[in-house]
Amino acid sequence: MVSLVKGWIKLHRQIMDNTLYSAEPFDKLHAWIDLLMLANSKPNNQFYVGSELVTLQQGEIYTSELKLSKRWKWSRAKVHRFLNTLEIQKMCTTKRTTGGTTNGTTITLVNWAKYQSGSTTVDTTVDTTNVTTHSTTVEHNQEYIRNKKEYKKASPELSMDKKGIQREIDLDAMLIDQIIGRRKKDESMEQPVP
Repeated sequence: MVSLVKGWIKLHRQIMDNTLYSAEPFDKLHAWIDLLMLANSKPNNQFYVGSELVTLQQGEIYTSELKLSKRWKWSRAKVHRFLNTLEIQKMCTTKRTTGGTTNGTTITLVNWAKYQSGSTTVDTTVDTTNVTTHSTTVEHNQEYIRNKKEYKKASPELSMDKKGIQREIDLDAMLIDQIIGRRKKDESMEQPVP
């Protein structure tokens, strides 16, 4: 199936609190999305399981096939096959822990950092840059119109004869040069200092 819609959406983890989220047994896509939702988003997240300290990195989940089978309303064998399929497709790796006081599985989502880590910073920077650029352009356009009106008021000798048209073109060029100069100055002030 070819998708006509491109891009991505932000999906808040609160969606897991909605009764629709877990109302039916999960399908494979729902299970994959659930893993994405369960993945740790902070580096070096530490917690105890029994008396053992577990440390998770971004994109890792500490769980068990039993917990996932209950959560997804699947058999343990189906969960095991699904995780193996994800490993074969290089979408995740699993590390099963047995013995000691913990029995669990650490699932690492491949490419988590590529798609998630720092995306907020990048998105915020891109959004801010786009808004700032748009705002600056609008401000410069408004400034151009104000300056042109003021200049015309101050220079009633501008007429629509050939000289008047040429003076208006010259005025446009002068105002545009001023605005470009200001824009370059604004942009140089926004550049980060190394």
